[in-house]
Amino acid sequence: DIKASCTGTAVALLTDDVHLVNFGKQRAENISCTASALKNHIPFTFHQDTPVILPDMLESVWAAVNRITKNGVVLGEQQRISVLEALKAVTITPPISISRRTARVHWRPESWQIWLF
Repeated sequence: DIKASCTGTAVALLTDDVHLVNFGKQRAENISCTASALKNHIPFTFHQDTPVILPDMLESVWAAVNRITKNGVVLGEQQRISVLEALKAVTITPPISISRRTARVHWRPESWQIWLF
């Protein structure tokens, strides 16, 4: 199984557009390509490179949904994802990524429940 770990927070919040300069527009806009992962049915999670940035998963959710750099540039609008998909990347998907045999995820409209065995 293919699984991905994306670092959306660093891309969106900490770059000051440096990825645009170093990699060019097309490559920079597709860093942490969460929308492409969704389209291709590749499960993904978010990680943070602590201590480079402080751990804050809700900031990662914000970054994946908005993809706005410190300078206010939208970096890869086509890679934006919904709030629900971003929340899944920090709640439901991580235990499944550890092992599909040891995690059970149950979805109900009012809540997510995750049991690890």
